[in-house]
Amino acid sequence: MKILIVEDEPLLREVLEDLFAAADHEVKAVGTGTRGLEALRAWPPDVLLTDLGLPGADGEEVAQAAVVLLPRPWIVLMSAERGRLESARFLADAIVHKPFHMDELMSLIELYHLRFLRSH
Repeated sequence: MKILIVEDEPLLREVLEDLFAAADHEVKAVGTGTRGLEALRAWPPDVLLTDLGLPGADGEEVAQAAVVLLPRPWIVLMSAERGRLESARFLADAIVHKPFHMDELMSLIELYHLRFLRSH
């Protein structure tokens, strides 16, 4: 499964990339919303995992582009701002409040992966 991570915090981005790569997913990780938009076009993912507060285009813009560009994207929004997550909930299949436990996020992605495998 292809996972695009759009996260501006370098350490979190690297940890997420390593976590999903270790679980045998194809992973691309970028640090700005602008690069996220470029990656959606050049490397269409099955899952978009994006922070809402990003330099360049924000996470809502990235999620909106995914809805338009991808056939059936699965979108996970991340943010420490609960109000912002709630207002953007309509764009997401799942939301993750920061800080979060990596095992919770991994379980969420793996649950989707099982559904993904059944449908393909």
